Amino acid sequence: MQVLKTKIATYLFDPGNSSLVLKERGKFSSVYIATRFEDKQKVVIKKLSADDDMRSSIRFQKECITGIDNENVPSLLDAWKDETGYYIIKEFIDGVTLRALSRQHVKNREQFFIRGIIEVCNALREFHYNNIFHCDLRPDNVMVVNSQRGNINFINPEIKILDFGLAKTPDTYIENQQSPFALIYSPPEQLLNYGKLINAQSDIYSLAVTLYECIVGDYAYKHINPEMIMQMQLNLPLKENGNISPAAFEVIKKATAKNVFRLPPSQLSEEEIIQTLQSGMQSRYATIDDFKVALESTLLSPKEKKKSIFSW
Repeated sequence: MQVLKTKIATYLFDPGNSSLVLKERGKFSSVYIATRFEDKQKVVIKKLSADDDMRSSIRFQKECITGIDNENVPSLLDAWKDETGYYIIKEFIDGVTLRALSRQHVKNREQFFIRGIIEVCNALREFHYNNIFHCDLRPDNVMVVNSQRGNINFINPEIKILDFGLAKTPDTYIENQQSPFALIYSPPEQLLNYGKLINAQSDIYSLAVTLYECIVGDYAYKHINPEMIMQMQLNLPLKENGNISPAAFEVIKKATAKNVFRLPPSQLSEEEIIQTLQSGMQSRYATIDDFKVALESTLLSPKEKKKSIFSW
């Protein structure tokens, strides 16, 4: 059992108890379920990796700064730094990640996951309005909350967005700084470290790849070699899949638009790289609300779609 004492409270957590470890020695952090000693309340403690103090410091600042009061983001309860590392303490959420749900049998699968992503769009609107972009949207970082009865509402899912540690914010963005990215889910502009280009369309791309994986039940891009996955992310569009309706696939296709490089980026001028990236981004939905509206249209019945066409 370990004890973390901050100026606000004392927390107890046990890295040796696998049932209380949410993520053990991840690339950037370890995450534990803990107990706040004063009131026995369950909380979540994230301990940032000590391998790179500068990078940990930046992630620490981002997760604390982006603590906008938003009901779709776990509340930041406490933050602490001492000689053992950086700690972020957040409220405990009883739920299941999209990653876990995507590998299960889900009734009305496509409709459920589209509704979940629509709720993510609603949650991101305020962040995007404040020029905060998540930059790490993937199935592991979206949680569907259990109801008071202990189960998921499959008709109107409630979601929480996790982990703003890679977020691009006006206060923490540093020009030309090498930033981490998520294989499979990150858009080309993020893979190639053009942070100045990252905007709402970057988060839209990652959300669409997440939706694709959730509906299909498997990764959008697969290869044993990570370098090959990067090349696929840069150059290959998502493949049509029989588990995804044509209407939903068209929305996902537009949301993940990219322009193919005529040569490997290392052989191109910076000007051409930027032009290629921007051209692809401009083919995506411009805002998170545009993406949301397009997703909502896929849930309409043929009769409702016909009515909406003439409603204007």
